[in-house]
Amino acid sequence: MAITATATDKDEGVSFQGDVRNFAKEQTERWCLACEKFLNWEREHIIRGNPSAQEQKEHKHSLKWLLRVTRLIHASAADPDFPDHSMAKMLDIVIWKLDESWKMIYEPMPDEEADKLLAEIFPDAP
Repeated sequence: MAITATATDKDEGVSFQGDVRNFAKEQTERWCLACEKFLNWEREHIIRGNPSAQEQKEHKHSLKWLLRVTRLIHASAADPDFPDHSMAKMLDIVIWKLDESWKMIYEPMPDEEADKLLAEIFPDAP
């Protein structure tokens, strides 16, 4: 039986299509919320805190997987048949935040490049 088919029980039709659409949207929202919670934890413990080598290792591993899975979910949400097109836009933002987090922590700008940029923006600074 196809997932959008109607099953009958005592001659009453039960449609699974609406349930599947709601499930997909709700799970996408839950995933985005989980990513936001991770980024809040990251801010407190990795960026502002003094993380141990183990915490840094776990953070890197978790962030890598969050990026992978979020991109996978985004591929589904970007499908024209996905029930709520706003989810793809929400996932775009989450991917951007996770990617910027990765770049900031694991691909920082070299000091020479930072100094050059600061000199361009603030030419009168000492």
